[in-house]
Amino acid sequence: MKRHYLRVFANLIVLALGVCCISAAAQAVHSDKDKQSVFKGNNGVSEGDYHRREITIIITERPIGYEVSGIYKDPIYAGIMGSEVCKISGAYSYAENRVRAYCTFPNRERIEVSSLHTDDKEELRLSIDNAEIVARRVGAPPRSKSTGKSTGKSTGNADLWSGHWYDTKYTGDLSFEFNITGSGEILKASYKYRGTDLIGDGAFFNCRVAGKTAKCDWTGAHTDATKKGRRHGTLTVTLNDDDTITGTMLEGAPEWVYAPGRNKDNVTSSMYDGATFALNLKRK
Repeated sequence: MKRHYLRVFANLIVLALGVCCISAAAQAVHSDKDKQSVFKGNNGVSEGDYHRREITIIITERPIGYEVSGIYKDPIYAGIMGSEVCKISGAYSYAENRVRAYCTFPNRERIEVSSLHTDDKEELRLSIDNAEIVARRVGAPPRSKSTGKSTGKSTGNADLWSGHWYDTKYTGDLSFEFNITGSGEILKASYKYRGTDLIGDGAFFNCRVAGKTAKCDWTGAHTDATKKGRRHGTLTVTLNDDDTITGTMLEGAPEWVYAPGRNKDNVTSSMYDGATFALNLKRK
């Protein structure tokens, strides 16, 4: 009888331990979810547009640090990598509020994902594929609007640049148009060019305004009869007293996917690493 009670008691202990373990495991899973932060961002292009880029970053706190996962979507890569979506994996530094990761495509090719430091823990300034995308934490309050006060890094009134502009060099079937928005020291722009057998779209970002001069990075997509791909570079432009904008776009190395029967040896292009393009803009 005594052994019987001992067995019952032992079984009760095992049962209790099992319940505790299950409860602890459930709490651990719940805890992981509570420690996840999801950040989402895009390049500002309209949803459904071929040139829209989207990114989702998930930061999960682990016992030994922070794990980064997520996805990046860019339709241009459907032809280059065989898929427009790659999977992100890497690490996050809470002290620096910075991401260091790679995004891997199904064909095992990968691109680097990094970020610039920002004191705002509610957002990540991500650098991917020669462009910057600001991803904000899901559920975070909206960003406060710029006051236009100087940060000590740039000076100028970007409002003067705002408007719709066109490049006077292009006429007839070829057009090159810009939509510039500015407030305080923040300057952004999108552009598009159209021709009989070509189309291109892009944007300026990381603009630094000083007086009536702005220096920016730029990125875009190009398609014509022989190739399609991604372009990028830097530019310097000046807002003149006669209400025109002049400057130069410097091209980085473009990434092309060629049409059947075409390749770098039989296609001549004005778009190459180191190429420069003069800008002469007037308001529409």
